[in-house]
This record gives sequence, C-alpha cells and structure tokens, in this order.
Amino acid sequence: WARQDGASIVTQHGRLVKTLLSGDNLIDVNNLAADPLAKPGQIIDGATWTRTLGWTEHRQVRYATARSVFTWRGTDSVNVGSEETAVRVLDEEVTTDQTRWRNRYWIDSEGQIRQTEQYLGANYFPVKTTLIKAAKS
Repeated sequence: WARQDGASIVTQHGRLVKTLLSGDNLIDVNNLAADPLAKPGQIIDGATWTRTLGWTEHRQVRYATARSVFTWRGTDSVNVGSEETAVRVLDEEVTTDQTRWRNRYWIDSEGQIRQTEQYLGANYFPVKTTLIKAAKS
C-alpha cells in the first residue's frame, strides 16, 4: 500500500508487517507462517500466536516478543461506497513484557479481511485499512 505522501505499508494476510513512514517504523515481524490471520475463517476464541517484533522508536531500534490472543466480538458491517458487507469482528489482544494493546479485524463470510485497525505498538500510531475490492486469483 502506498500513500500519496510517499509513505508505504506492507501487509500479509491483512496484518501490518512493515512500514516506510517519515518517522518511526515497524521493521520486522517474524513467525508469519504461524499467524492465525493466514486463515481467519478457522480462528477459534482463545487462539494464540507468538512472534518477535522489530521497530524504531525515536530512531532507535527496539525488539520485543509479542503474544496475541484472538477473540470474536460479534457482527458488524463494513461500508465502501454504496456497498455494505456483513462481517464478523475479531479482536487481537497483544501483550509484551512492557505493555499491551488491541488490534481489530473485520472479516467477511468468505474469510477475507475487509477492514483493520492495528497499532505499531502499544496504542502507538494507529493504522486503519479498508479493502475496497478483493483481488481474484
């Protein structure tokens, strides 16, 4: 994803995995092969995922081990233009040794992540994405 100002974000299965912004950035997320978001329709309440995150904070590189717990939070709808899509809402509670935060995903009946609200760190720099049109394979 590229923004008009030249900044860009990289996602995998809807998850933010790298940023190229003017300030601090997310530089690394490992263990992506085990990320439950690879198959969101198969996630059950209490599913977990552990990985190492790398980011910059005030231009200093930091790393932490993060553990996520996933919980379904009911239904909602995502509106893009005049189109409304029914979705299930998935919360991801992320915990490190120092802090915790929540990411949220809106997932349609086909398992496509239609919208996200994710943070680079503990309530730090929220990134919201909305899928306008899914690619067909």
